[in-house]
Amino acid sequence: MQSAERQAKEYLYDLQNKARESGFKPDEKWHVSLATIAEKNAIEKNYHAAIAAKAIPEVLLAMFGLVQTGLKQSLTEVPDIKDIKLNRWEYLVAYNPERERR
Repeated sequence: MQSAERQAKEYLYDLQNKARESGFKPDEKWHVSLATIAEKNAIEKNYHAAIAAKAIPEVLLAMFGLVQTGLKQSLTEVPDIKDIKLNRWEYLVAYNPERERR
């Protein structure tokens, strides 16, 4: 299993590539959240350029913080392991809320 740091680094790389491929403007930002499988599927269905990564709770929690830091976003609400297990979050999902599918 890869470390959270390595997975977060790869995820940030994927986000950068997807933003470039999708023609993001400099002011467009990613929204990063934790999601269940149903939430992930809904985001992927409703938004262009969504990227998801599945991980175990401990890695997911670390990745969430590392990715937000890497994107220079502030952590508004910091979840913990109990939150992740209680909400059955399995995925880290990033999408651009400005790029809704029509």
